[in-house]
Parts: sequence; structure tokens; C-alpha cells
Amino acid sequence: MFQLVKIKPAIPGAAPHNVLRSNHYKSTLKRLFTWKLAASSVIIGLNLFSLNAQAPQVHSLNTHLFATAKVIASVVKKPTVLNVRVGEKDYNKTSAEARFYLKQGTEAYNTKMYAEAIKLLSAALNLQSNLTAAYEKRALSYFKLDALTLAEKDFTKAIDLDPRNSKLYSYRGSLYMQMQHFYKATLDYSTWITLDTHNPKAYYYRGSAYLKIAEGKKAIADFTDVLFHEPANEIAYYNRGVSKATVGDHLTAIGDFTRAVTLNKFLAQGFLSRAISHAELDNHPAALADIEKALTITPTYTEAYITQAVSLQKLNDLAAAKKALLKALAIDPLSSKAYYHLATVEKLLNNRAGAQNHYQTSLRILSDELFNDPKNPQHFSDRAQIYILFKDYANALADYKAAEALYITMGSQIHRARIQKKITSVTQLSHSTPK
Repeated sequence: MFQLVKIKPAIPGAAPHNVLRSNHYKSTLKRLFTWKLAASSVIIGLNLFSLNAQAPQVHSLNTHLFATAKVIASVVKKPTVLNVRVGEKDYNKTSAEARFYLKQGTEAYNTKMYAEAIKLLSAALNLQSNLTAAYEKRALSYFKLDALTLAEKDFTKAIDLDPRNSKLYSYRGSLYMQMQHFYKATLDYSTWITLDTHNPKAYYYRGSAYLKIAEGKKAIADFTDVLFHEPANEIAYYNRGVSKATVGDHLTAIGDFTRAVTLNKFLAQGFLSRAISHAELDNHPAALADIEKALTITPTYTEAYITQAVSLQKLNDLAAAKKALLKALAIDPLSSKAYYHLATVEKLLNNRAGAQNHYQTSLRILSDELFNDPKNPQHFSDRAQIYILFKDYANALADYKAAEALYITMGSQIHRARIQKKITSVTQLSHSTPK
């Protein structure tokens, strides 16, 4: 798996996902950037069963936020209406009152009293509807309570009032990333760059968004811009390597991964990603050597054991491949990828009953993952692959169409085109299969 290391969402306090845990890594990032970094996943086809992307977590207003949700609803449906008289003196009084509520609302936001902040900021906006800062802070408060649609509306209003405020575009772009509207995020990050041309952080965000929609060449350009400003940034080298790998340029990707691990010898992901590119070039001995380095750094690296098994399988060392997959499952008993590859190895060992059982287990785990995360197109695509093995073309077709719908929402034309080819292939298989 190629894991894209990206910066934390621009929205203050937004929780990062999949943060690398090396202390050396953390200290290195403090040296490189003033902002925090997090990880998300980028998929390229190393083998039959693509390694699943870890999609951004989808939040909702759950039980512990029920009370604040009621406050949001009351603010939206029944805004506080204050008696505002017309006249210059009255206007000045109203403006002063609005600024008072704005100040109080900002303080409530800063102390993490988000529902209270929404009430106070709404009062300010009822008095004076052109307060950009009030819309901004209310949008941030909505974001904290996972009311993403309301946050989008307020960020947009703030941008309408102050269209040259680059910070607002960075906020809304990060909101779109959370909503998985990745193409929209690239548009906002592009405006951010137009307004703040020499900010490497803006290029980094846009590069991350481009990778989410498989625009590898554009991502390469953005991470190159980051490296122009931060020439010793191993994370930018790493992500540029991922970008090159997604467009099939594994040879130069290896060069970038090498620079990354030279700058940070504890970057296990760098060694694993270089291993995957070596494997894509059929240099499996080099791949296995890099996997060992990754496992030395992170002995519980499930993806490393799975990738090791794939290379061992290619070298026809099926016993060692099976052993690696069992190690992966000992670390993560719910790894659908590990079960899928174990099924493939068992099939090659002529253990058809064992293979069938492991495919079924992989299918069940994927179904559970989709129940908890229904916005992950890669899970739908992976499950479709198993349905095809069982010649269940109707369910495979349904899953591919679900993946296509999600890619449309994300704005990824490249991913959508790939899925459409699979839909065509499965449709042909279903028509050629006797009923």
C-alpha cells in the first residue's frame, strides 16, 4: 500500500487521521513544518486484490452530541430576533451590539463551547449580516459538531463577503476534504494558492487532494513546489514518490522514496513504498530487502507482511508467503486483504476448501467495513472482486456501481473511468454466463 502522508486539515483542531507514531518522525516534522501531519491512503494496483484505502472517518451527530444538535436546530429554525430601529445612532448601537456578540461567540469557540458559540454568533449576524468573522467562527463551530453542510454554507457566505481572504479558502477546502468532495477541495486550494502564491502549505494540501482523485501528474507538480521551498522535506519527497507511482513511474518514484528514507531512516512507510515500486518492476529481491527494513522499524506493520507475501508468492515460495500472511493476521485478525491473499496462496497449494473459506471470510469482513464506512469506494471495488470469483455478477455489478457513484461525488474522473471499464467487463461476463 502506498500511504500518502498529508498535513492535518487546515481547520484548527480538526483531528488528523492515521498519524505516524515514530518519535523521531514527530520531531523531524516539527523541524520541517509548523503544521502537523497525518496519513491517508493512496491505492495502486500491485496485485489482484488492491490494498484497501483508509478513507477519512465519517462522523455524525451521535448520542453524546444530541444536546448540542438540538441547540443547532433551535438556532437555525428560530433565530434570535432583536428589535433594531433605523437611524444612524441606532445603526451604530446595533453595530456595537453585534460586535459584542461576535466577541462573546469567539471566546466561546476558543473555549470549545461550540453550541454556545453558534447561539452568540447567530445573534451577532441577526444584528449585522455582513460580519465575515462571525460566519467564519460559526462555520468552524458547526464543523466541530460535524454539522458539515451548515459549515459549508457559512464558509461560502464568509467568502462571498471577503473573496480575497486566503484563509477562508483553506478552511473550506479542508471541509470539502472531510466531506470527500476532493475535486471541490482542489478548486479552493487553487484559489488559496492564487492569493498566497509562495505558501508551501497550500501546494501540499492541493497535492494531497489531487492524489485523492488520482491526478498524479498534478500532485507531482505541487509536491515539487513544496520541495522548492523545503528542499530537505522527506515527507514531500515521499508523497511525490507516491504521486509518481500512481502514474506508473516507479523508477523515479524509487528515487524519491530513497531521498525520503535517507532524510529519515525511521520512515517505515518510505521503505515499504519503495518495496512496492521494486515489486512493480519485478525486482522482488529488492522489494523483500526493503520490507525487512520496514519491519525492523515497525514490527507490527500488517501491510508490510501482506506485501512481503505477494513478493514471496511471485517467487513461488508459497510456504513463506503463507507464513507472512499468518503473521499479518496475528497482528490484525480483521484484515480482509490478508485473508484474500491467504485464500490465493491456499488455492495455489491446491487447498480449494481452505481458499473458499478464506475468500468468504474476506467477503464478510469487507461487508462489515462497508456497514461502518459506506463511503469507501475501494471497499466496494474489493468486495466486487470477490463476488466475481464466486461468479456472483449481480452483486459485483452493484458494488462497482456503488463505487462509481462515490467517485462521482469525489470528483474523480480517472477513478470513475477505471470503474466503468470494470462495469463493462462484469456486464459482459454476466451476459455470457448460462442462466
